[in-house]
Amino acid sequence: MAGFEPVSVARRTGALTIGAMRIQGRFLAEPAPAGAGDVVALPAKESRHLLQSRRAAPGDRVELFDGRGRAWRAELVGTEGEQALCRVLEELPAGVAAGWRLTLAVAVPRGKRMSWLVEKCAELGVAELWPAQWSRSPRSGSENAVERWRRLAEAAAKQSRQASLMQVAGPMAAGEIAARAGEFGRVLVLELRRGEPPRRALAGLPAGERVLALVGPEGGLTAGDLAAIESAAGAERLRRLTLGTNVLRVETAAVALAAGLLCEGLSLAAPRPALD
Repeated sequence: MAGFEPVSVARRTGALTIGAMRIQGRFLAEPAPAGAGDVVALPAKESRHLLQSRRAAPGDRVELFDGRGRAWRAELVGTEGEQALCRVLEELPAGVAAGWRLTLAVAVPRGKRMSWLVEKCAELGVAELWPAQWSRSPRSGSENAVERWRRLAEAAAKQSRQASLMQVAGPMAAGEIAARAGEFGRVLVLELRRGEPPRRALAGLPAGERVLALVGPEGGLTAGDLAAIESAAGAERLRRLTLGTNVLRVETAAVALAAGLLCEGLSLAAPRPALD
């Protein structure tokens, strides 16, 4: 086909090849580039991944991002010690984001289920994840677990080609979550049967607001936890919502809720075209 450039994926490096140009993936740049023409030294971890795992060579293209919403196309130009040097070619257009920033406070499920939850929420574009110590779920992550979740969130951001990183907090007690509920434009409590569907629970919320969504353990939040949240958030901000009558595992409920809320937010950021 005329004008078609073959695209292949290198088996051993994972690099995307377009014509003669290899694109080696997305890497976190700290500090962020100043603009086109700037030469950035990648952090040691990112440099090792690019040079050793990906086996990149000068001339290979990469994508850089700062974890706060900006991304750039760049070219590997050399090394300085063990650090990879990349010259910025251009800033990439901002992706379409949801109309509000979603923070998810969620009970910590057992074992690898929390790792799956972290990965999927990061892929979806959740802004912050708070591992919650509710009254019925005192379990929390160790310092090592939290660091592992943060690494998973970073890898998921790269895989999904996002420019922002989901921030994973340390374990937060119910009282600490309640104390911060007043910072948000809408506070949503997930319940099994009582409550509104996500669209109705978000009705009237303007773009740019922060949303806090609370997911308890399988038994739900206690009356004491709910009372503390309602007192801090105020009745006008608090909404109870439901995903139906099925009893979901914590991680299933959290990911389904995040997907529903963020999809509703996309309608604010990217209105659907009118139909003829």
